[in-house]
Amino acid sequence: MDRRRERRLPSFAYLLLLLLFPPMLCVAQLISSEVPTAAPVLETMKLLRTHTIPDDSPLIKNNISPKLLRLQTLFKHQVRDLIVELLNHDQALSVSPPAQIRAAIRARLKAMRLVTRTKDRMSMCSFGHVLDVMVSTPPGHPDLLALGVVVDLSWTEEQSLYILQRQSPGWVNVLSAEMNDYPHVEYAQSSWFDYVLSPSAADGSWYLVTVSVKPFMASSWQYINYSALAPGPDGDHPRVLVRRRHQIHLITIEDEAHPCKLKVTADWFRVTIPVQWTGLKPIQRYRDEYRLVNGKAQRLYSGCYASTWLGKSIECDR
Repeated sequence: MDRRRERRLPSFAYLLLLLLFPPMLCVAQLISSEVPTAAPVLETMKLLRTHTIPDDSPLIKNNISPKLLRLQTLFKHQVRDLIVELLNHDQALSVSPPAQIRAAIRARLKAMRLVTRTKDRMSMCSFGHVLDVMVSTPPGHPDLLALGVVVDLSWTEEQSLYILQRQSPGWVNVLSAEMNDYPHVEYAQSSWFDYVLSPSAADGSWYLVTVSVKPFMASSWQYINYSALAPGPDGDHPRVLVRRRHQIHLITIEDEAHPCKLKVTADWFRVTIPVQWTGLKPIQRYRDEYRLVNGKAQRLYSGCYASTWLGKSIECDR
């Protein structure tokens, strides 16, 4: 091509474009910087969203195929890794208060159409949507961020918790508290979820206690799943100190989303679970206590008790 004949826009035309369309240029720059990271999660999102089941389908909605389960796990990890990369890419954001981090992350995920509508405005069975993101700094751990990610899972919601640590390369996931290899939807880790991070021990070590109500569609009798986890060889393989479950009668609980009480110290923790209310009898609770010795959890007490009207505790009569 004859360069002398190549037509170019005059300089004032470029200036006019910059004045008229700065938002478009900014969006283009944002997309160009994020597409390499976002492309895989967007592809997984599309694959998951094709698995929507009509509300009137006769299929058993608890079933989840191995292929769909693998996509669900991949989606959660890709969303987590995308958030971590966004934090490490934006140094100002990475040192912002948790509320600002959450707002910025939600805005970016929404711009990518990962965050769309709330679960109650979707079809009964859906996949591939980020429903919420929670960010907090665990008390006593200024170098850590707790990142909660809630995604849809058929007719219910699934929550995963990731503990990020500020290291020399940036934020790194050091502990994943999630369920991945469940055979049915009702064995996933629900969004009725609580956790407490322990204070640091003398050697700087810490552990995480989590509790979640098993997803359910109708019955008020359900299970509480609780665990104690410590950092393992990598973030996706934590060291399991305790993992148990116990029955609960949700209809008697004032706050069904947070029914259990967790009490945690550097070397001891207790999980208290409301069990049931029978007639005029006081509510019965199950209590499980552990002490950590040499990196292992030793059970101190396990049993049921009831609080009388006078405020005393008695063993359950069952």
